[in-house]
Amino acid sequence: MFSCRSLGHHLPQSSELSRSCCAEQCTTTCSKAPEVSRVRVQLEMQALWQQFDQLGTEMIVTKAGRRMFPTFQVRISGMDPSAEYVLLMDFIPVDDKRYRYAFHSSSWLVAGRADISAPGRMHFHPDSPGRGAQWMKQTVSFDALKLTNNLLDDNGHMILNSMHRYQPRFHVIYVEPAPNCHLHAHRNFCSFSFPETQFIAVTAYQNHRITQLKIASNPFAKGFRTTDPQDWVGSARSMIAWPPAEGRAEAQSETAEGPTSWGSQTSGGPEDVTCVLSEQCGLQVSSAYTSPPLAIRLPLRQGARRAAPPAAAAARDPPPTRRRRGVQRVNFVDMIDNLRGKSGQGYYVEMAVGSPPQKSPEGSYDLNSNDPDPMPHPDAASDNHHGTRCAGEIAAVSNNSFCAVGVAYGSKVAGIRVLDGPLTDSMEAVAFNKHYQVNDIYSCSWGPDDNGHTVDGPHPLGKAALQHGVIAGRRGFGSVFVVASGNGGQYNDNCNYDGYANSIYTITIGAVDEKGEKPFYAEECASMLAVTFSSGESTLRSIVTSDWSMQQGTGCTEGHTGTSAAAPLAAGMVALMLQVRPCLTWRDVQHIITFTATKYDDVGVHWSANGAGFHHSHKHGFGLLNAWRMVNAAKVWESVPFLLSYQSPVLKKEVTILTYPDTLTRTWNVTTQDLSQSGMQTLEHVSVTVTITHPCRGNVEIMLVCPSGMKSLIGARRALDRDPSGYQDWTFSTVRCWGERALGEYKLLIVDHKEAGSKMCAAPGTLTQWKLTLYGSSLTYRQVKERQRLVEEAMSGHYLDSNFSLPCPPGLDVPPEVVTPFSSNNLKFLLLLGSFAFFWSLYYTLEVMLAHLLWRRSQGSGLRACRGRRRGRDQDWVSVEDGDEEEEEEEEEVVQEGRGSGIELCAVLDLDAKAPLAAGDRVAT
Repeated sequence: MFSCRSLGHHLPQSSELSRSCCAEQCTTTCSKAPEVSRVRVQLEMQALWQQFDQLGTEMIVTKAGRRMFPTFQVRISGMDPSAEYVLLMDFIPVDDKRYRYAFHSSSWLVAGRADISAPGRMHFHPDSPGRGAQWMKQTVSFDALKLTNNLLDDNGHMILNSMHRYQPRFHVIYVEPAPNCHLHAHRNFCSFSFPETQFIAVTAYQNHRITQLKIASNPFAKGFRTTDPQDWVGSARSMIAWPPAEGRAEAQSETAEGPTSWGSQTSGGPEDVTCVLSEQCGLQVSSAYTSPPLAIRLPLRQGARRAAPPAAAAARDPPPTRRRRGVQRVNFVDMIDNLRGKSGQGYYVEMAVGSPPQKSPEGSYDLNSNDPDPMPHPDAASDNHHGTRCAGEIAAVSNNSFCAVGVAYGSKVAGIRVLDGPLTDSMEAVAFNKHYQVNDIYSCSWGPDDNGHTVDGPHPLGKAALQHGVIAGRRGFGSVFVVASGNGGQYNDNCNYDGYANSIYTITIGAVDEKGEKPFYAEECASMLAVTFSSGESTLRSIVTSDWSMQQGTGCTEGHTGTSAAAPLAAGMVALMLQVRPCLTWRDVQHIITFTATKYDDVGVHWSANGAGFHHSHKHGFGLLNAWRMVNAAKVWESVPFLLSYQSPVLKKEVTILTYPDTLTRTWNVTTQDLSQSGMQTLEHVSVTVTITHPCRGNVEIMLVCPSGMKSLIGARRALDRDPSGYQDWTFSTVRCWGERALGEYKLLIVDHKEAGSKMCAAPGTLTQWKLTLYGSSLTYRQVKERQRLVEEAMSGHYLDSNFSLPCPPGLDVPPEVVTPFSSNNLKFLLLLGSFAFFWSLYYTLEVMLAHLLWRRSQGSGLRACRGRRRGRDQDWVSVEDGDEEEEEEEEEVVQEGRGSGIELCAVLDLDAKAPLAAGDRVAT
């Protein structure tokens, strides 16, 4: 029999030995609290575990740490839904032996006594503590747990000795709210173990059959396979283990076929090593435990050393080292080193803002002036620098000696100047599709007014442009549109009323401050995908980036703020993803963000786990963007199937909206037959289009409930919205049901929060019509869960170092865009110049022609006058002295040569004729 103190050092080998200590002599001291006595644990992937166990399971341990495969996953039932629980795992030696592998017999043999035990540790599940309802909703996976043989490890990995056999143990701990809960710690936990999960720790696989099974069942062993990843799965029989009320551990199988293998539940006394909680019941560990000591550490989430928020789990992890303002909060210096040369090189990010710098002429354009130069125009306040600041966050070059480095410092930035003048629907459409075969990512840090009472979004042309961009942009892989969620938090605004952030074609990015908390200006909504860092209150620091202020200053600012600063950071991270995997589609980018965003602690933030295991918050989306996780996941990501949709008929039935606390409930059941035509299995976006009349639409609150029970506040109350027009075919969307099964009943809950004494809002509201639209894919629920595991497997980063590469299709053969070297303004100038040249030429031609005519006329009259004058002189010719005979001959020659010179010749002859008289010569008589 086992005592309470010794149970932690022994291993139950069968269901006969897996007795709770409450059934033995320790009944008085080991009676369990009702919150844990009814807990049942079911081991997932039982068939795979059994296959490995039959061959002799081997788990690789490395110095840097290696994840388990198969991953330890369980499903839990019997918890108190409202109680809080902490989940832990540890590993204990099966025996005191050391093993070696005999290749001649393909078996493990005892090689001697075991080495000195490594320091004991416990692994806290990252979501601990959590309520029972949350744990029972999901498959609990310890995919972040790593095994190491480094005795000096300081990363929180589980330290094991190579060539030793171990048994994983799973612990469920009830967090008692009483202030003296540490006195009852021995009653508030239960431990479970499954003999099938025993393994030998190795530094490399020894059994070649284990290696073959590893390759067959783990696509990452050789890249994604074209076959169905479920081919290796045997019977779907799962195991359940729970402690009955009598204290004896029993087990049942969900099917009667095949051999029965049971898990076991074990418990310990007040000094058991599994857990003794102290003051805060789950955040600290009491020193009242026996040797060997356990270094219980709340784990660093994946990538926390690179991109975790400083305020995330401050009680658990020390804050990261702070660097220059704005840069240190995403640890870009460390991130760039660890991304191994990934700089976004070769990719274009378009800034559809008011004043972008011209970094990529081939992708830029000025829609306000209608020319290819988007250079901003200085304004009176010298604040036309928004686009320059956003661009610097993305692509500021490294070692620029002016300011901070951009996230994707090897990428290029194109500017679309569109906000420096009147903005029309057609201009928005052109901006969304301008040079969409050159520009890959469109970063939009703008949107409708964030004043708490505006409902606006892309109009028909803008909507069509967004859809066309994701279909035909980027050679058919789709343009990636990143939009800021908005800065209307101080007005209680919500980004579900922003049509750009509410669109399924965009990636909506919110902001957190340097502490990892929601800033006062940040909006929240159900359509938000993720958040990243930006400014906060006045005492907190803002983003450092490039600046432009009438060509003055240092070219750098420390004051970039708002969600406008968050969206470009996300666009830069997407550029890094596209560098390692160019053929990611626009939906692949959304999936990777959903799969890799980091959930973290923030006071006042409620995280909800949906039916697929994704955590989402209206304030932070799926969590904080993590560039390291995104790039590693992109390296091995296989494109998701085509986008599928289902749309219910328009449900036209006018119903009065009930006043709080009553709720108007509308339901629609999506059946297998409804989905059979499209083949949709799992969800991505869920949209509801409503037409509501109400005298004060801000009083209306709308909630959507998916079949799993996941609630989405798609239409939040807004105190400043007193618009009597209601909602006319407005579409609300949510991403909170991502990955869940599409089949089931959807509920639309609408309530009217009327204000007492308000006559303006006293009239009841009416739901005129509504329709439900589902967007998803043919991925099965099991494939979604498998992708979650495969993505976590890639987080080690070794795929970035290797030549591993999935095949990438070439994309559509899009003809090159015909770019004319002349803009309309240039053509206008050339037209004016040509017109001026034409009229000047015409004037000059006419002037020459008239001058020629005058000359011809004067030529004829001049010759006649000269001839008459010559005849007169011949008759009255006087003789001169002999010395003048030669002069007369020369004069005669001049007359002969000048007969065709008209008036000039006559003038010469007249002068010559008068010359002798002027000289005082005598005339001969």
